[in-house]
Formats: sequence, structure tokens, C-alpha cells
Amino acid sequence: QVEQIPYYQKVCDTILIFLIMMFFIISVIISRKIFSKYVEPLDVVINAVQSYPKADFSYILPTPRSEKNHVDVLLNELKQLSRNLNLKTSVMEDELGRLRSIFIGIIEGVLITNKSGELILINDPIRKLLEIPPLSGIKPVIEIVRNIEIRDTLDAVLKSGEPVSKEILFLHKSEEYYLQANFVPIQTSNIRNRIDGVVAVFH
Repeated sequence: QVEQIPYYQKVCDTILIFLIMMFFIISVIISRKIFSKYVEPLDVVINAVQSYPKADFSYILPTPRSEKNHVDVLLNELKQLSRNLNLKTSVMEDELGRLRSIFIGIIEGVLITNKSGELILINDPIRKLLEIPPLSGIKPVIEIVRNIEIRDTLDAVLKSGEPVSKEILFLHKSEEYYLQANFVPIQTSNIRNRIDGVVAVFH
């Protein structure tokens, strides 16, 4: 004979199953709210921060939902930082474009090196005079400039930090002539005796 389950036990089992299901549903809802409130904004923040070292400040951050939530406060600060950096980058690019236009239009020959003695900029008048092909990147002066006096003077100014003005002999298309050259050290910081490069002007 099969033993029947009492009615009250069936009710208790049903209630227990119902409570378990409700607990599961509530857990899912709470988990989604926590994920939406904390994890998703953090993913957005991480994506934005990862784009900054690549100089990409155009990443669009969503508008924070609240100023009381710490994650939203961080999101708001990063959004403002991204906007400011994007604006400053745009201004710097415009300014750099204007400076390049001025540099190209200078009649005198101008070349610029960095603190390692590498040629970073040179305009057409001196490039053609020294018979240097168009630069495809930063290269050591010793590999590009064949005029020994120019190379030695650039090196001396880098080491001493003192400007030099002198006449330099050029040989161009079998003709010899002198140009006045001014070598000036570049100091872009307040650190004493720190030389960041040299500007040489030939006229």
C-alpha cells in the first residue's frame, strides 16, 4: 500500500519551492542592478582610460546618472577630463600646423636637433644646400649631415649649452662660399644646464 503524503506537507513543499524560486528571481534582479550600477560604469571608465595613452580623447563617456554614486562621480570627472584634453589637443594641432607653415616659409636655412643629437626638423633651403633627401623620420645628424664643421658645432653646443656664431664653409655644386651660422641651445624646462636640443640658422 502506497503511503499518501499529508496535505499540509504538500502545502509546505509548495511554499518552500515558491520561496526558493522567489529568492532566485530576487537574486537575479539584485545582481542585474548591481551590475548596471557598478560594473557597467566601471567598464566604460576602463575603456576610456585605455584610450588616453593612445592620445585618443574622443571616447564618448555617458552622462552620469547621479552625483552621489562614487562611480558616477569618477565618470563625471573623466568626462570633463576627456573634454578638456580633446580641446587642448585640437588647439595644439592647429598651433603646430601654423608653426610648420611658418617654418617652411622661412628664407634662411634652419635645422633643429633634439638632445640626443638627432635631426628632427630641417627646412628646404638648408636641406637642398646640404644635399639632404627629405626626412622620413628622426635620424642622427652624423648619418645625414656631411659637413663636419656643422656636426662638430652642433655637438659642442649640446655639450656646453652655450650659443655659437660663426662662418661656415660650404661646397655646393663645385662652388665654395661662406654662410653665417648661429647655433642656439634649446632649453624648454627650468632645470639648470638641461639642454633639449639645438636650433641652427644659416644666412
